[in-house]
Amino acid sequence: MAHDAAGSGTTMTETDTGSDAEVPRRKLPIGIQTFRIIREEGYYYVDKTAHVRRLIDQGTHYFLSRPRRFGKSLLLDTVKELFEGAEPLFRGLAICCCSTCGGSRRGGSRRGRRRF
Repeated sequence: MAHDAAGSGTTMTETDTGSDAEVPRRKLPIGIQTFRIIREEGYYYVDKTAHVRRLIDQGTHYFLSRPRRFGKSLLLDTVKELFEGAEPLFRGLAICCCSTCGGSRRGGSRRGRRRF
């Protein structure tokens, strides 16, 4: 790991990534509960959209009993963006079906979900 030229953060080097290119580290989304901000501003995001797909396809009612600061608001905001059809936010994620990233999200269903 090496400090970047401006000294404002760290970058990953070839020993970290296995390649010659340096990859800047993403910011951690501490306190950010908005899926759109996390995706558009390049924060670190662990893709859990495959789980969201399973929740939508297999269930009808859920009680979210997770501890405080455990991602409930972010999960619900992600589902909101999905149902509002914010396709660009999901490019490259498990739930995307656009032809550019090769996703496989099934469109249409018994519940009238939008296809993107």
